[in-house]
Amino acid sequence: MFLFALDSEIIEKTPMIEISRSMRMKKPKNEDEPFSHEELARLLEVAPIKYRLFFMTLMGTGCRFGEACGLHWSDFDGSGLTIQRTANQGRVKTPKNGKTRKIDLSPQLLSELQLHRRKELESSFRIGKKPKIIFNEDGTYFEYHRIRTAWITSSRKKFGTNLDHPHLST
Repeated sequence: MFLFALDSEIIEKTPMIEISRSMRMKKPKNEDEPFSHEELARLLEVAPIKYRLFFMTLMGTGCRFGEACGLHWSDFDGSGLTIQRTANQGRVKTPKNGKTRKIDLSPQLLSELQLHRRKELESSFRIGKKPKIIFNEDGTYFEYHRIRTAWITSSRKKFGTNLDHPHLST
């Protein structure tokens, strides 16, 4: 009806254009399906040993790769982790959403982090340097693109699939 009125020059513009613009729905994002518990167990199986606890932390917390790379021991309070930075390519920034958040840990992940902490403290006592970063290579931040590449390559070889995923949680 409005198009007829517009074509007949009865009206200058149809009010339905504004209504239809406001009612247009955004297309849903292509969400990745979360991994099952079995898939996560298989992923840990193929993860390079050096990065296994790192991946366990990703899986147990749902944090992003860069957020896990940026974790300091001061972020660990004995029961959980506070996500307050992201680290990538030598740069440290605030998390993607700009907010810090506290994540409680499962008993298994808590135990693994405590064991890792004890080992790091014993090692640091010998060399005289206290560790600051939870997951580090020689006191520097993990470069997450290298970790992802190593893990994706090993998972592709083992499972024949690309397991590149921004979050590793169920």
